[in-house]
Amino acid sequence: MLLRLAYPGVTNAFAMLRLLPMSDHGKDIETLVLRRQLMVWVVRHGYRHLGPDPAALPSPASTLPS
Repeated sequence: MLLRLAYPGVTNAFAMLRLLPMSDHGKDIETLVLRRQLMVWVVRHGYRHLGPDPAALPSPASTLPS
């Protein structure tokens, strides 16, 4: 159980260390690749909406002071 909890943390730490020596261009490419992978995963699994429900967010008019 402890190994299952520690594995993602160690993996993320190594991923962050790998990004340190990268140039900004390399990081941009990495971001584009990850976005593409996420998009493919979402299409394959049939998810339509990721993120908060728009109906649950306050409308801009309700945030203005009266």
